[in-house]
Amino acid sequence: MPEPMIEPAPRGAQHYPIKVIETDKMLLTTKEVSELTGIPVGTLTVWRCHKRGPRYVKFPKGVFYRPETLKKYFESCEVRTIDM
Repeated sequence: MPEPMIEPAPRGAQHYPIKVIETDKMLLTTKEVSELTGIPVGTLTVWRCHKRGPRYVKFPKGVFYRPETLKKYFESCEVRTIDM
């Protein structure tokens, strides 16, 4: 089984993960993204309805996220500080 693309967030965490890991999977389900990032499925769903959040792929059988798109999205959310 390949390693997950994003390091899972600690249970109950209120933040998004920082460490990105490569994966062989082409697409991740909404549930997988939620489990890996700590972002609730409901939040991802609302973001999609409001055209916010990471880009996704919609097929007749469901919604999926590309790992490289998630990586770009999290990088775009990064806030630069004076220390960096």
